[in-house]
Amino acid sequence: MIALLSKDYHKKQQGSRPNVVQALLEGLHLSHPQPRMPSELIKYIGKTYNAWHISLALLESHVMLFMNDAKCSESLAELYRLLNEEDMRCGLWKRRSITSETRAGLSLVQHGYWQRAQSLFYQAMIKATQGTYNNTVPKAEMCLWEEQWLYCAGQLSQWEVLADFGKSVENYEILLDCLWKVPDWAYMKENVIPKAQVEETTKVRLAQAFFALHDRSANGVGEAENIVVKGVELALEQWWQLPEFSVQSRTPLLQQFQQLVEVQESARILLEIANGNKQPSGNSGGNVNNAYGELKDILETWRLRTPNEWDSMSVWYDLLQWRNEIYNVVIDAFKDFGQTNPQLHHLGYRDKAWNVNKLAHVARKQGLHDVCVKILDKMYGHSTMEVQRLLAVVNALLHRCYKYPTATTGEVPQSLKKELSGVCRACFSADAVNKHVEFVREYKQEFEHDLDPERASTFPATLSELTERLKHWKNVLQSNVEDRFPAVLKLEEESKVLHDFHVVDVEMPGQYFTDQEVAPDHTVKLDRVGADIPIVRRHGSSFRRLTLIGSDGSQRHFIVQTSLTPNARSDERMLQIFRVRMVEDDLMYSSFLEVYEINCARHNREADMPITLFKEHLNQAISGQVTAEAVLELRLQAYNEITKNGIGGRSPNKILFAKNTGKIFQTDFHPGKLE
Repeated sequence: MIALLSKDYHKKQQGSRPNVVQALLEGLHLSHPQPRMPSELIKYIGKTYNAWHISLALLESHVMLFMNDAKCSESLAELYRLLNEEDMRCGLWKRRSITSETRAGLSLVQHGYWQRAQSLFYQAMIKATQGTYNNTVPKAEMCLWEEQWLYCAGQLSQWEVLADFGKSVENYEILLDCLWKVPDWAYMKENVIPKAQVEETTKVRLAQAFFALHDRSANGVGEAENIVVKGVELALEQWWQLPEFSVQSRTPLLQQFQQLVEVQESARILLEIANGNKQPSGNSGGNVNNAYGELKDILETWRLRTPNEWDSMSVWYDLLQWRNEIYNVVIDAFKDFGQTNPQLHHLGYRDKAWNVNKLAHVARKQGLHDVCVKILDKMYGHSTMEVQRLLAVVNALLHRCYKYPTATTGEVPQSLKKELSGVCRACFSADAVNKHVEFVREYKQEFEHDLDPERASTFPATLSELTERLKHWKNVLQSNVEDRFPAVLKLEEESKVLHDFHVVDVEMPGQYFTDQEVAPDHTVKLDRVGADIPIVRRHGSSFRRLTLIGSDGSQRHFIVQTSLTPNARSDERMLQIFRVRMVEDDLMYSSFLEVYEINCARHNREADMPITLFKEHLNQAISGQVTAEAVLELRLQAYNEITKNGIGGRSPNKILFAKNTGKIFQTDFHPGKLE
């Protein structure tokens, strides 16, 4: 049977569904007793002939009986990796691991504590090299340490570290993945591209396409398009090899498809810029405007086409880092249009700033505050920070102060001092361009007086004083941002297509949700879209509100949602890939957070006062004045209180209410109970 399953002629049916190999393997699975088969052969058949579930069942049953069979466990773990079932893979390794560092590190990885997990795996590798384990740890487990350390480095955006590691071991796959993010195109051109002998994958093709587009030549664009075609073929082939009913395994492929599409769009941008530069100066006005319109469409699409908020940081970085390279090209192409066409001149700067702010915002939301500050410090590169970027930095540092495991009466940690010094250098450096001279003049002296660690006489002495100053600057910058950015946009400027769009016999949405029945001859038709687009800010997110005007003059307001919550059903998330969602909104809707902030402003109270008081109450425990038994008892009481009174899915931040009628609207309702 082993010889039969190993025959090469079975590859003729590799793309067929079903095929002979699937039938043979299923017959072996149903046999009692089951014949002994090499685990490597089962793994190969499973991934090559789309027999995933049968192979998994065979290997899992064998692993449960013989936990010490290393080859079988490694084959099963490899299938889990190919299917992107990381939780199953971590669980398997926890059962068979020798050291406690492996189990603890994998648990930290599963919960997203990348820094702690990376440190733990590094310590384990140091112990292994020093002979602490006396050669009791198998080689596969030590390879897992290295693999997870590299994975954590990618999640923490440590691309320079990964590049140095790849150079030291001559791992060209790692170098292709990280050198374009550093970026180090010269080393990539001289030492990686000519020598790289790696397996052809979609990820490798993407790196090759990025390198081809970096030359900004017609030959490079043509080569990149050919590489993208081959990358799409590889991705489709891999898609066909995956199980039919498996969403998790296809997620990385969907992300790679998005990158391939954006490589094609990047090639279009480079071609349009090149064609615009070839036009005679006397006839360039129409072509420049046309190029500006095409560029605006692509760049506006990029703003709307972002990864999910719950996607890992590496996914966000891969996508937005390449966009950052294209924004640099746009800035360089239109740098001389400052007087003749200011909109075209500022196009790249505006989108690049949004790109950097968005990536830093995602890093901060995921708790990667060091990555957030690093992105804001290094990624922009063309000029000093704007007010909105400085606000993002101050907000991230304020969160660090609240979450820092130090008493508020303690000294300011050295890490925060170092970050503040970097912020001051990045914000108010000497290479300020004319666009930001006013910003530097307005804020430089006071900001450095309050928050520059190099000025020891004026820098806060304690963490509580630093927190107060950061809160002050957050309020100042937030009010500045609200004053400078308009609250209402114009439809004709944001979407010319929607402004000129004329509909015929399209019924007004939402009219059938009332208690009264609508007669067929009284059906309200959609007449047009309102000219004003208000910006609605709720819970740290920004939405656009469209006004639909009916044939009878009635108005209905809808919030345009471009993303769903993580708790949404899988089919809803799949539909969201192809469309946006419009949720009916009321002008009188308000949130409890808005009420709380208004109430605090009315009574001249700080909105962060509960957090401050909570931190003060914990000062004794943090300072070591409370026994460990008392802290444990306090945690137990808090846990019991949460389990008794907490109701999942009904947190106040998901509830809106109408100020005129008291009507309640649940933005995201998933009832549940804490167990």
